[in-house]
Amino acid sequence: MTLDGLESLLTDVAARRRSKAVHLVRYADDFLVISSSKRLLRSHVQPRIEEFLKARGMRLATEKTRITHLKQGVEFLGCHLCWTRGALRITPARANLQHVLQNIAATIQANPGASPTRLIQVLTPIIRGWTQYYKHLESRELFLELDRQAAQQLWKWAKDQHSGLLKRYRARQYFLPDPGGLRRFTDHEGHTLYGARETPYVRYSPIDPACNPYDAQWAQYLKQRQADRKQEQASVDEAYQTTNEKIS
Repeated sequence: MTLDGLESLLTDVAARRRSKAVHLVRYADDFLVISSSKRLLRSHVQPRIEEFLKARGMRLATEKTRITHLKQGVEFLGCHLCWTRGALRITPARANLQHVLQNIAATIQANPGASPTRLIQVLTPIIRGWTQYYKHLESRELFLELDRQAAQQLWKWAKDQHSGLLKRYRARQYFLPDPGGLRRFTDHEGHTLYGARETPYVRYSPIDPACNPYDAQWAQYLKQRQADRKQEQASVDEAYQTTNEKIS
């Protein structure tokens, strides 16, 4: 709530300078300001933001504050923003992909003697949760990479469950062919591991910048927004269930 009003302040700055719009993206106390003018950002926007914060007993975090061109790429809230080929691309940050892969590897290593069913139970929430966060972005390429590397880790686990000349043959029993060209990890009961590539793209609906969850007049707006998100999630779950049934 302390930063409410920052967007209207920046709109006013752009209007006074007769410049192109200044755009603000904010989540709690993290925010990103975008403009086509570096001079405007340095000479007018940043000083006004510093005044805005000072009046509220706050200041910009020096280690997190910088002015850069979008062609060089910007990391924000686990997303990578980059202006390339005349358009803005927003994808998951690669560091976050490596983090979830490390989490998957650590989970597999922590369950060396687990059954395939147990692995599916503990890995599916990790993969599903990560992809749900990024379903609004251009994520397909990294989703496929996540599935490929997760399958490689599970292939190693499957081979370690057996010994002898037939261990590769027996390890293949844990995998089913998938229409996408990859193999899907499965158990003997037909349960399959959730694939990141199954997560459909969903266009993000920005929240009204004036919305305040502590103000009663926004209660209906937030209630409807929550209902829409639940319906969206139900559609995703239904699509996953249908795909899972077809494969198994």
